[in-house]
Amino acid sequence: MLAFVPEVMAKFGVGRYGPWFRDAYAMLAASDSAQAGYDPFVENPYDLIGERHIYSDWWFALGKMGLDRSDHSYLGLAFLLAFWAAVTWVLPLATKRDAWLALAVCGSPPFWLAANRGNPDLLMFALLTLAAGMVLRPGVWPGRLALVPLGLAVGLKYYPVLGAGLLLAWPTRPASERVWRIVVGGVGFALVGWLLRDALANYFSVGWLARCQLTFGAAALPMKAGLDGESCVRLGLVAGAGLALWAAWRTRDERVTVDPTDRTALLFLLGATLLGGNFFLTVGFLYKGIFAVWLLPAFLIWAAGTGPLRGLARGWLALVIVILCFVPLVCLASPWWLEWLGAASEAPVRRSAAALVDALAWVVVVPVLWLAVPMLRALVRPVRKEAA
Repeated sequence: MLAFVPEVMAKFGVGRYGPWFRDAYAMLAASDSAQAGYDPFVENPYDLIGERHIYSDWWFALGKMGLDRSDHSYLGLAFLLAFWAAVTWVLPLATKRDAWLALAVCGSPPFWLAANRGNPDLLMFALLTLAAGMVLRPGVWPGRLALVPLGLAVGLKYYPVLGAGLLLAWPTRPASERVWRIVVGGVGFALVGWLLRDALANYFSVGWLARCQLTFGAAALPMKAGLDGESCVRLGLVAGAGLALWAAWRTRDERVTVDPTDRTALLFLLGATLLGGNFFLTVGFLYKGIFAVWLLPAFLIWAAGTGPLRGLARGWLALVIVILCFVPLVCLASPWWLEWLGAASEAPVRRSAAALVDALAWVVVVPVLWLAVPMLRALVRPVRKEAA
C-alpha cells in the first residue's frame, strides 16, 4: 500500500512519475493512438509526455479488447495481482525468518516503484513463472502449453526470450518432449521475431537508458561517471560474456547434481538468466530486482543449511536487501544529514549512495552467474545419457 502514498514514496526518494500505473497508461495510450490512426512508433499524442511507443504492436490489441486510457488503473492492478499471485507460488515460506527476509526484499521501495507505475515487468514475471510451473508439471500437454505464456511474454517485451530458451530446453521425460519444445518453440520465436522485426528495429533505435538514482545494470556506474551510455552498455555486454566464459572455465571440474523436477533449481536458473541478462544488457530501474525473487528459494535453503554455500547465501541475502533499501534509507534520513553537512551536500551524497549501490550490484550478480554455470552443465549431462 505504500506504493500509493506519494508523500511516503517521496521521503524514500521514489519518484511517482505521473498518475498511478503510469506505465500501464503508456501501453494504453499507444493502443489509443494506433486506434486513432497514428503510428505510435513515430507519433504517440495520447501519451502523457508524448513519448513514442518502443515495444511491440501486440500491445495495440488492448484497444481491440475495448480498453482505453481510462482503464489504466484496471490494467495496472491486473499486472500487480498477477505478479503477487506468482510470488505466492515462488515463495513457499517455511519459517518466520524466511517470511521476514522475503518481505524485506518484496516490500522494498524499488518494488513500490514497480507497483506504482504498473510496470509490465510485473506481468513478465507472472507469465514466465506460469510457464515454469507448466514445464515442471508431469504429462505432455502442460509443457507444450507453456509455449503460450512464453510466446506472449517474448512478443510483448522481447527480453523474456532470455528465460524462454532455458524453459524450452529444460530436461523432461520423455526426452522427445524436450526436443518437441525446442523445435516448435524455436520456430515459433523465429516467427515472432520476423513479425515484429520493425518493432524490434524501432526499439533498438531509441537507446533509452535509466539515469536516475535507482538504477540497475553493468553500465550504470560508468554512465554516472560521465561516459557515453551506448559504449558503456557494449562494455557491460562484453564483461558479462567474459565473466560467463571465465566461470565456465574455472568451474569445469565441479560436479553438481540437479534434479530436473526440482522447482527451486529451475527458478534459480530462471532468476540467474533474467537478473544477469538485464544487468549486463542494459541499464534499467532497480525494480528489475523483482527477478531476484526467483533466486530467493534457493538462497533461503542454503542460508538455513550447514553446507559450503551457507555463508555465501547469507551474505548474498544481506547484500540484496542493502542494494534495494540503501538509497531509499539515505533519502529518508536526508533531513538529518542535510542539517549536519549542509544543503550543498545533497547532490554529492545522493550520487555517492547510488554509485555504491551500482558497485554492490556486481557483488550480487557475479556469484549467481558463478553458481548457475555448473548447474546448467549438470542439466545437459543426464539428457545426453538418456539420448545415448
